[in-house]
Amino acid sequence: MKRLNIALLHPYLDRIGWASQMMIHLAHTLEKKHTVSLYTLSYDSDIYSISSDIFVNSYSRNTLLKYCYLFLIAYRIRNADMIVIWNSPMQFIAWISKRIFFSNAKLIWWQHHIPWYHSEHTNIFLYGKRQLERFVIQDIDLLLASSQYLCKRIESIWNISAHTLYPYVDFELPSSLPERKKYVLFTYGRWVSGKNIDQVFQTYDALRPQISDLELWVGWEWNELEKYISKYKNNKNVKILWRLNSEQIISYGAQATVFLFPSQIDAFGMVVIEAQSLWLPIVCFDIHSSCELVQNGVNGYRVSSSEDFIDKVDMILNDEQLRDILSAWASKQALVFQKSYFESQSQKLLWL
Repeated sequence: MKRLNIALLHPYLDRIGWASQMMIHLAHTLEKKHTVSLYTLSYDSDIYSISSDIFVNSYSRNTLLKYCYLFLIAYRIRNADMIVIWNSPMQFIAWISKRIFFSNAKLIWWQHHIPWYHSEHTNIFLYGKRQLERFVIQDIDLLLASSQYLCKRIESIWNISAHTLYPYVDFELPSSLPERKKYVLFTYGRWVSGKNIDQVFQTYDALRPQISDLELWVGWEWNELEKYISKYKNNKNVKILWRLNSEQIISYGAQATVFLFPSQIDAFGMVVIEAQSLWLPIVCFDIHSSCELVQNGVNGYRVSSSEDFIDKVDMILNDEQLRDILSAWASKQALVFQKSYFESQSQKLLWL
């Protein structure tokens, strides 16, 4: 195979997020056989370590210079053989490279979620952005999506077919059921609006009177940290954790009893497949891609109400045989999301 020049475009590489993690993983996969360059508006080398060339905006505080930098990216990638795009505004930059700087690169857009501005109708700017995107997407050569649900959403919005490229879990699966504590609720995520963190604490508060030694471990970033720290500061059974690395996820997940995924907005739950990789049964709401990841009564439960969410967690906590069955099937589901499968699929799809 000819050695190609491949440009990867992502707006932000200065924060932990599974979409940016997948970009770094893809870079590592591709740079074995090709020349890879990364372009971004911000980068934190303490979070992501890469050997590929990386070009970073140095003018983030000056809006005009930032837009000039984006235009410079479009110019610099004009000679690439392939351009792989992540989040907005990078799809527009790739299009500028193709239409203004006459790039012959194959444009590939890997979608991890449908941008929020496709469901919000707040102002004329967003309306214009949606219309421009409908125009730009006609020049995209290949659309990838992180779930089957997202493929369907893409087709419903743009009337264009997409191919599923699942992300993968970046740690080794336990070979057998871990030694667990009996009553531990575990969850983590980037707790923004719609992630429904309140459901986690409602579940704990509802079950605590029945299970005196029930523990709750909550990790990663969120907007309401101070509120919950204040409320549970004297409760030794509630661990409010900060950002978790892979080693910490494995450590906490291997001890926990059930994983809570209360989000009502995610198009794909990376934390769900990480939890399944650690043999954890899942309780989540019956939305979006949860149908792909969680099968009722097999590896967890999908629910439609807050009350049912609490009831299913209670049932798992108090039925050891059920927990073992759900855990075993959770680990089987996780086999789909391994590095070897991701590498073979990405190589196959990028050259469609």
